[in-house]
Amino acid sequence: MFYYTPYIFLPLFSSAVATALGIVLYGQRSKPAVRYVFWLMVMLALWSLSYALNTAATTLSLKVLFFKTGTAGAAFLGSFTFALGMELLGYGPLLTRGRWALLNAIPAAAVLLAWTVEFHSLFRYDHHLYTSGPLLLLGFKVAPPFQFYIAYQTILHAAAVVLFALGIRRGPAGYRSRYVVLVTAVVITNGVYFVNPSPVAGFQIVTSMLWFTATCYALAIFRHRLFEVAPMARAVLFDYLGDPVLVFDRQGELADCNRAARILLGSSGPDPGALQTVLLLRFPQLPLQLMHAAFTLDDCIQDSFETERFWRMKTLPLTSGSSVIGCLVQLHDITSLKQGEQELRRAREVAEAASTAKSSFLANMSHEIRTPINAIIGMTELTLDSPLAQEQRENLERVKQSSESLRGVLND
Repeated sequence: MFYYTPYIFLPLFSSAVATALGIVLYGQRSKPAVRYVFWLMVMLALWSLSYALNTAATTLSLKVLFFKTGTAGAAFLGSFTFALGMELLGYGPLLTRGRWALLNAIPAAAVLLAWTVEFHSLFRYDHHLYTSGPLLLLGFKVAPPFQFYIAYQTILHAAAVVLFALGIRRGPAGYRSRYVVLVTAVVITNGVYFVNPSPVAGFQIVTSMLWFTATCYALAIFRHRLFEVAPMARAVLFDYLGDPVLVFDRQGELADCNRAARILLGSSGPDPGALQTVLLLRFPQLPLQLMHAAFTLDDCIQDSFETERFWRMKTLPLTSGSSVIGCLVQLHDITSLKQGEQELRRAREVAEAASTAKSSFLANMSHEIRTPINAIIGMTELTLDSPLAQEQRENLERVKQSSESLRGVLND
């Protein structure tokens, strides 16, 4: 049923290394990022062990069986690697249950087709035994769905590499090496799979170096603190801040920015050169502000694209020791505050104008009324100096008192 060949040693060693790392991670598998790495190790171990047994088997039925178990181990590697990249970059919440099921639909279909190869020729078919050098191998033909499945796996791994590369670019300086190690693991594994530099034709050597893949994951976990939350949280916080935030190097070149800044500048791409061109067109006064990056500034600048829009710009120096290596610029939209100030200024001007008009009106009215009142008082006094009946004198005294009272009010 089985025969010994030294070609099964490295696949078995790969399975042992992946199993050991899986056992270490088993107790923490409920944590999001740990969960994906744990299952990746389970799948690597199953794939390597299945291929070693496939190679050592001497009957067609056993080789086909281990091909099936190996497919079950390898089919979901792409989706779990991609999910790990999403989780590490802070996009894990985007992988809802529905999207996760959709992501794994093709791998699940591949496993189903692999386990039913006796009834169709839609995956790998026409299985047979043949000898290649010292090995007895399983021969087969491939159908278009199998090629589509391989292409899909390649796309998922490429997407994972892109996510890890973003981690290298955007992650805190002390944590970028973890992503370098992960990129190395994925790229070398897939490169060996497609190039297959095997000394024996037909022998798939990739399972012989999966120990290297598992070792890279172990290095990322234990040496480069893959599961530390703080740097991931800082990266997510930076990218999801509501205010645009821009990072400049010491030459004043844009080095990084968050999502709000990219939306403001009308670009979803990561190219800092193109973003800086739009930035300088929108805020031409920015270079002058960056010249004072050694100080903390809190200035108001006007948007050149939307002239009614105003921003409060805060510039903070980035230092290493005693030297300034760049600066961080935060923009906060204060358009509503400016509009409120303008409306308040207009209301104050209207109130002052109304007060001035009222004062002018009262002054004019006081003058217009005081003149006839003085005449009434004067004529009343002249009349009182003449011979009058007692009743007439009392009436005129009453008129004089009332007129003097009214004049007193006007004077006040």
